[in-house]
Amino acid sequence: MFPIVEARPLARGIKLFVIKAPRIARKQQPGQFVIVRLDDRGERVPLTIADSDAEAGTITVELSDEELTERRKAWAPRQHDFQSGALWKYAQLVGDAEKGAVTHPGGAAETHCYADI
Repeated sequence: MFPIVEARPLARGIKLFVIKAPRIARKQQPGQFVIVRLDDRGERVPLTIADSDAEAGTITVELSDEELTERRKAWAPRQHDFQSGALWKYAQLVGDAEKGAVTHPGGAAETHCYADI
């Protein structure tokens, strides 16, 4: 993971990120882009390198709210292709990964009351 050195609003709806990436800063060419992920399991987002500083070892990328909105609209949870076995059983017992894959989502998520009181 590369650390974010600076994050600030550039204009309304556009954010600027300065990222510490020495090798990329030294070797990048005009028009190239980087693939950015929030964490190891996050979506891969291609962003054009707006600027780089080889001496400081940083690159600058910009991200707009419009792009984020479009990506959120287009995003859909991955469908699994397993129909039996340990992974299938696990998938039946837990909630969605996007909600933390908890084993019991709580009473609000219950669809049927099994108690006869």
